[in-house]
Amino acid sequence: MPTLDPINGKDRVFGLGLNKTGTTTLGVCLRTLGYRHAPFAGKLLPAVKQGRLDEAFEFATAYESFEDWPWPLMYRELEERYPEARFILTTRSDSEAWYESLCLHAERTGPTPERSLVYGFDRPQGHALEHKRFYEEHNQAVLAHFAGRPESLLHVCWDKGASWPQLCAFLGEDIPRQRFPRPGTEATDDAAPQPASGSDSDVTRSRADDPGNAAKRSAWADSGDSAGASAT
Repeated sequence: MPTLDPINGKDRVFGLGLNKTGTTTLGVCLRTLGYRHAPFAGKLLPAVKQGRLDEAFEFATAYESFEDWPWPLMYRELEERYPEARFILTTRSDSEAWYESLCLHAERTGPTPERSLVYGFDRPQGHALEHKRFYEEHNQAVLAHFAGRPESLLHVCWDKGASWPQLCAFLGEDIPRQRFPRPGTEATDDAAPQPASGSDSDVTRSRADDPGNAAKRSAWADSGDSAGASAT
């Protein structure tokens, strides 16, 4: 099976950060850059947890970029299925900042089936150690899996200042004119509009098949210019 069904000619991009690590920000960025971005797919979690990955792969055929559940739980299988894909690990400044954000989110939403399936608890409150351990072990496992392959994984922390330059260099895209959608701003609203396919926009985009894109990614991997970002 080909690694990419014809959509916009872009390689697939998967966000591997847990929820509340800036995944919505990543999704807004990818839509702005012209990727056909997948909607939230938490409904796939039961199948993924039971090893029925074909349902997730079938869902993925219609899109080019992904974040939030269930994708962080299946990065090994995703890389095997899509060897040309690129992966982005979003993290917070530390596990305490992540846990506090998770608790605030849980206060607004109440119990969710996704939370129980992933973390084993319907609410994070009262289970700080278990959640922080899950967060740290997930991040360490992802970094270890992609160690020494900066062309495959970008590790970013929006809290520490990562923004368009790091993301676009990794993806081989031109930096758009829009301001970066910082977490917690209106620009990161889940209802942010998706640019219409084929329409004119304020984004100057590079095609994935542009020969200059590979050079951009190589330059990023060699530069060490990492404001809150690292290519691992």
